[in-house]
Parts: sequence; C-alpha cells; structure tokens
Amino acid sequence: EVYLYKPHWKGAWMRPLNESLRTLASAGKGRTMKASSGRRFDPVDIEFGPDKAIYISSWGRQYGASMRDGRMVNEGRIYRLWPKSLDTSATASSEFFASFSKLSTKQLIKQLASHMQVRRVDAQNALVKQGSQVVPYLKKALEKAEESSAIETWLLWTLGRIGLDDRSLDAFFQEQWQTTFNRRLQSLRIVAFQVKERHSNDFPAYAALGLREENARLRHESVLGLHQSKDSRWNKELVRLLALEDDRLVYYSAWQAMRDLFTASQQKALLKHHQPSVRRAALLSLLEDDALSDPEIQEMTRDADATSAFLAQKRLGGKAAPVIKGPAISLPTEDKASKEPDLQPEDDLSIFALELVRGLEAESGRDYEQASLQQGVTAYTDRPYRLLQIPEQLAGETFIRGANADADAGEGAGMQFELLFPSTVFVADDTRGEKTPDWLSASFTASDMFLQTQDSRHRLYAADVPAGLVKLGSNKEGVQASKSGYIVIIQPQLLQPGIKTTQNQEVLGLVEKGQGDIARGRALFHHPGGVRCSACHRLEQQGNAFAPDLKDISTRADAEMIVRSILEPSAEITEGFVSLTVETKEGEMHEGLIVSESGRVLTLANASGQTVDILRSDIAKRESSKSSAMPGGLGDVLSPLQVADLVAYLKHEGAHGAHQESVVSS
Repeated sequence: EVYLYKPHWKGAWMRPLNESLRTLASAGKGRTMKASSGRRFDPVDIEFGPDKAIYISSWGRQYGASMRDGRMVNEGRIYRLWPKSLDTSATASSEFFASFSKLSTKQLIKQLASHMQVRRVDAQNALVKQGSQVVPYLKKALEKAEESSAIETWLLWTLGRIGLDDRSLDAFFQEQWQTTFNRRLQSLRIVAFQVKERHSNDFPAYAALGLREENARLRHESVLGLHQSKDSRWNKELVRLLALEDDRLVYYSAWQAMRDLFTASQQKALLKHHQPSVRRAALLSLLEDDALSDPEIQEMTRDADATSAFLAQKRLGGKAAPVIKGPAISLPTEDKASKEPDLQPEDDLSIFALELVRGLEAESGRDYEQASLQQGVTAYTDRPYRLLQIPEQLAGETFIRGANADADAGEGAGMQFELLFPSTVFVADDTRGEKTPDWLSASFTASDMFLQTQDSRHRLYAADVPAGLVKLGSNKEGVQASKSGYIVIIQPQLLQPGIKTTQNQEVLGLVEKGQGDIARGRALFHHPGGVRCSACHRLEQQGNAFAPDLKDISTRADAEMIVRSILEPSAEITEGFVSLTVETKEGEMHEGLIVSESGRVLTLANASGQTVDILRSDIAKRESSKSSAMPGGLGDVLSPLQVADLVAYLKHEGAHGAHQESVVSS
C-alpha cells in the first residue's frame, strides 16, 4: 500500500495529522492492484513524472533475475497514477526540454517551483554556478514567494549555497531571523551548513540564541546547528536549555551535543549541578561514552533525581544489549531456544488457542494475534523472544501476542478489542520501566505474579472487566525508560449461575433465530473454567475420547436433540456410555465411564476427565447407573444464550470437521 502522509508537529516531533493514514494506492487483500493483469504490487519508490502523473516502482516476483528463452520474466513493474481531471496527454513546453545552459535567470528561478525534484536540483545548481550576479533576482523572487511555500525554501537555500563564497549574504540571513517562521527555521539550517562547509567553527550569536526560542522546532535546529559547528563558545547556553527543556527530542539532541562540545571533566562537574535535568543529561552523555567508573556510577544511584538514580542503578546491572527499533526485518536463523535447556522447539508445543476477544486492533496497524500462554511460545509477533516462565495458574489461557515494535511509543500505539465474556484482564508490564504507564496504574492493581521472557521480566497487573469493548493505552505513556512491550492475558469468567434453570424451548427459540455464537461456544466447550466438555469429548484434536465422538454430530442430531443432550443428559444415553459405580473392598467409591477393562484392571474416567485404574481383585461391588456419565445440572449454570452458543459450535464443527487453525488470528 501507498499512504498519504500529512505532517503535523508536536513540539519538535513530526507526526501524521491523523494516525489513520489515507490510502493513495493499495493492492487490497491480494498482491496485485485492480486492472494490473495480476502483476505484483510491492512498492519501492515513488516520484512525479514530467506529465505530473505519479510513478511507483514495484519489486518483481522474487529477488534476482529469472530468465526464460533469453528474456527476463520476473522484472518489476512501474505503475502510473493520476487524478481523473489531469490531462496527461498534454505536451510539455519547449522550456521543459531546453538545456539549463540556455535558460535565462528568470526561467531557472521558475524551475525551482517544478513538480519534479530533478528539475529543481539542476536549476539550483545552475543558479549557484552563476554566483553573486543572480542574488538580486533571487531576492526579488523571494519577495513574491508565498510564505512557507516550497519555492521560498528553495530560494533561501540557493542564496545560502551562493553565500558560502559571498559573505555579504551573512547580513541577509541575520535579517531573516526577524521575519517569518519558515525563513527563521531555514536560516538556522543554512548558517549551520555554511559553518560546517567553511570549517570555521563560528556559529553566529543570533543563531545560538535560538536556544531560548519558545518554539521547540527552532530550539531543536539551534541545538543541531551548534553540534554540527562544534562551536563550544555557547556551552553555558546549552546548559541553560538542558535545565529548562521539556521537549524530549530537543533534550535528547542537547545531551548528545554535550558529548562533543564538553570535555569529560566538564561533564563530570555537571553531575553536581543544582538542576536535576542537567545532572541527568551529563550522566546520559558520560554513560553513552562509557566514561564513568563503577564507583562514580554508584554515587549517582543516590541522586535526589529518581530518574538519574534509576539510570545509574540500571547501568550497574550491566550494559544494555542492542535494542532493535521498528519492525524486525527478519527473525534470526538461530533458535534461541537451543540455548535454553528447559525449552522445547516451538513446533513441538501444543498451541491450541481459544478466541476470547474479537475485533482486535492495534493503533499502529501492526499484527496482533491471540495465542495460548505456554512456556516456550514466542511473546511477540515480530521478535523471537520466548516465554521462559509463566504463572502456573494462567497456563493455557489466551494471551494477546503484540508487536514489540510498538514498545517505545508514548502514544498512538495502544490496542482495543471486544471481550466475549466478563474476564479478569492481566497486563504484564516490563519491570525495567521506572513506573507503569499512566493508564495501567489508574485502572489495574498490581499482583504478586510475574512472567519472564528471554529479554525481560514482567509484573502482572489485574482488573475485572465486563464483556464488551476494552481500550488499552501505549506501552510508554508517562514512562521514560526503554522497555519491552506489555503482554495482555485474558482469564474469562465463563459460568454465571442463573436465577432460574434454563429450559429447552428457550434455547431452541434462540437457535432458530441464529443467535448462537461459535467462538463463545468453543470457549465454553474447551476452557477449564467452562463446562469442560473436552474432559470426555474430543473436538479439533483436543480433549479426551472417553465419551461419544462429536465430530459429525450435525449429521446425526438436530438442534433439539443436541439441546436435550446438554440439559437432560440422562434422557437418552448412547449405548456403552452409561456411568458405572464401583466400590472397593477398602470402601472407596469411584464413578465414571469405562475406558478399558482387562482380566486384571478396570479403568474409569470421571466427569473431570481424570482416569483411575482399579484392580478387579479389589472390587467389592460394581453397578451400572441409569444416569449418563455426563454431569447434569448444566441448565443451572448456563444461560439460554450460552447453550445456544454450544449448539452453534457443535453444529459448526460437526459440519466442517477438525478445526485446522491452531492459533486464532486477529
């Protein structure tokens, strides 16, 4: 897909105006665009053509050349897009094809507004080559240029490049500091460029005073300009900025500039500064260059600034491993599980997962999915980190496997989903954060449970949430420290004892209206907190085969019979599946289905699916019951809608056979 990105500034940080980007071109759900004759649409580069249409280059079907009969058959494609109102058949003017050496100064300046970047670059190079003689023309064009327009920026930079050799333009750029925002911004960038190109290390005073500007973008450009020029005369101004700065990007760039503009001894002296943010900047700068000894770091663990103390303590715990920012390009070929002796290869793990939420959406648009919480499974969709330790009481529950590329976001990287049942929702938060995200501390309670991945340790926070829409915030909302993404675990509360017993006709009325939900029925059937049908019945290659096979139930029974079998299990008992009661000579009582019987041992399966072996020589009495081994009373704990959910699931699975998807995707 190709998106339209409309910039919006949040301080010094450029963000999209809308988090949900509009689509310019899309292959839809397939790999090709409409009317593309099946050709693959995998965008690489985008540019405007001479006809003002948009040209998008796309990868071929595979890497490398594939030849057939001496011809390449897997080359990439070029897609051409244009507004319907655009006449792409119009012939370009002769001026467009003319050599730049034959264009007048006025014509060259006009080319700075071209829709093609290559024309703008070539025109600027031609103007710079002419030098000071074109300066009056450029200034006159600048007077007519629309404020903050692209041509205004190109005109300023053309003058800036000429000004490398024409120092009379220094005063011109100082004058721009008193004009519009874009001219001030571009002037800061231009003078920094000029200082670097001249190797003069002489950053102008007016530009350095940009560190005191109210606008974060101007402060940021001043910091970058100082850093680029290597001019240390303004170090006191930089310290002043660090003491007051509240924009994260400006603060980061400022302490990075400190690394080059201050000596190590000057930075260490700032560890005693009265302003916490200055001490923290000096600490970050020194740690980045590995310039502090352990005793010096130890001293900073006692700093009055909690963040500085946390950073020092964290560093004493060992230097950080490399952190991958953004989506992983590919997963490592070496399986880290081979280094963990207690982990099975993931292919050997049972990863049957129940769909406990629907409508799972990540604000970032990255892939999130539901999976079964088990030791050894991967914790994220885009990282190879495996779960090493999980709370025993939550093993097998459904968790949301998110994308760790969202971990560093302070906003715009939350998730939302619809809970199918009232549930206890657990959020496992990386303990490396100096605090929990603001939304988490506001609505969730800390537990004494932890889980461990191959990368991080997470504490579990819990909240009881009703069925319906749930929205969770970003991983680093209000948090400064770098940490892995949180992990969400769902523990459903499936059974809610009703006021009255559910009746067959109530359920059949719902079934006839098609109100049963397959996903809810699936959870009730398989989850240990549900009606535990899988303790004796087997479906989707899960559960025990002690009771009648249900995989083709829809061909053998209608809805009325299925409902009666659930609510009145003893009304009609399948041959061979009556309950047997056994009393041993020691007085022990056992009841269940006969799994097997030999001349020596009788094996029974009870209602919870557990088997017991009884020596026939120990049996004092055995008696077949007139009741089904399937427990009764389900009408007291299942609502009519829940029974309809079970019917929907049984009829669906009975019609379609074994469920093939072991992990339910969002």
